[in-house]
Amino acid sequence: MNAYTIFLKSTEGFKVLITMRNSEAPLQYFRSIERELSELDVSGEVLLDQMLHVGNTEERFISMIIKGKNIDESSLRFVRLKKSSEYRQLTCKLLKEERLVENSILSKIQKKMILKGMSI
Repeated sequence: MNAYTIFLKSTEGFKVLITMRNSEAPLQYFRSIERELSELDVSGEVLLDQMLHVGNTEERFISMIIKGKNIDESSLRFVRLKKSSEYRQLTCKLLKEERLVENSILSKIQKKMILKGMSI
């Protein structure tokens, strides 16, 4: 199983959403992410969702800039998104469909919400 899923976006906002699929820190996957984004010819601002690592907290979403083929690590910032954000919806849909929430750090209520198709 991949440690993350990359969603390409054509709408305004972040060009890419990277959703972590496990509870491990995303930093260890940065080189792999860089390679995949380079192959997809992605540059600019991307969003990383690490909910399975930190929970549904203020540190859930990380904004970062891809310059050339590399993540500009000095650009990493925690960002807040509206509850109705399409990025939250994409992650929760993935977690539901692949049943990735069942053994996660999320609370029972959060797990139930996601499994019922709700976004958190």
